[in-house]
Amino acid sequence: MKIVINQIDITDYQVSVNAALILKSINEHKDCQGFMLFPELAFTGFPTADNIDSLCSQSQSHFEDLLIASKNTDSTIIVGHIDKQDQLFYNACYFIKNGKIIHKHRKSKLWLDDVGVFTSGKDLSVVSINDVVCGAQICFELEFPEGSRALAKKRRKNHIYAKRQYVSLCKYPLCIDSSSCYREPMFCDYLQRCGRRSWR
Repeated sequence: MKIVINQIDITDYQVSVNAALILKSINEHKDCQGFMLFPELAFTGFPTADNIDSLCSQSQSHFEDLLIASKNTDSTIIVGHIDKQDQLFYNACYFIKNGKIIHKHRKSKLWLDDVGVFTSGKDLSVVSINDVVCGAQICFELEFPEGSRALAKKRRKNHIYAKRQYVSLCKYPLCIDSSSCYREPMFCDYLQRCGRRSWR
């Protein structure tokens, strides 16, 4: 099984530019039969309360292009994107395969730029894809044990745990893991956002 980690250079609010990078990588790795991972909010970068509705609308056609592109690969694509429902916005992680959304995780632990922009999700995400158990956490969620515990309860021999985060504000990157809850071998991906942005 192959895992492609796309640590791309995201530019806030440059939806077309970011989408082109995503589609280019999917095309370059279309022979991958495992997973392609993309960062948190890969299409839009981090929105504000003032521009999130506009960015969500701008990115929708590009997200549809991704769904079409996913039909040309056997890979499962995992990408961060805005999710809108009932006029509420969620920082979400989509699992996509063969043109379809097979799972969606909404970030439950909001931090810094999320607050006042996104609504907190409620569910823990553990899903089986081609007999591989996958769990998703977005950024600040990795600091809490719930997601790790839910995945560990599956007690499968092979796991993929896609943890999405960008660079921490503190001196040492926040990559602390709840390793004591793992009872089986596990593969962990730490995918950092490396785009240009300024802290508000």
